[in-house]
Amino acid sequence: MTKIHHHEVQPIQNKDVVMCDYHTNQKGVIYCKTCNKIICMICALTSTHQSHETVNIENIKLEIRLKNQELIEKAKKKKDEVFQIYKKMNEDLKKLEKKRIECSNQMKKRFETYYQMLNKREKELKLNIQTK
Repeated sequence: MTKIHHHEVQPIQNKDVVMCDYHTNQKGVIYCKTCNKIICMICALTSTHQSHETVNIENIKLEIRLKNQELIEKAKKKKDEVFQIYKKMNEDLKKLEKKRIECSNQMKKRFETYYQMLNKREKELKLNIQTK
């Protein structure tokens, strides 16, 4: 590492390169499905991983990418489904609010009609009492 003024220059780490846990100077190029570990070629050929189910790391990367794409597509479909449900709920809420207003207006009209009928009946009764 070199110092430039007050900063240290760090070597760039390649995030795609994974080193073997056991042979730390070897790149991990094999994925051991049995151990769920990334291992180097030496481990794959000479150690306990020989009898394990192993896959080339590039194949597993492709498999993971494909699974991720599939999951993304499923998520997009679910998002669309949820949005359609949301739209339908909003439409239903608007219809419900319209019905609520209609019912409220009908109740007001009926109440007004009954109120007028009661007032008329009250006047009739008062008139009847006064004439007797």
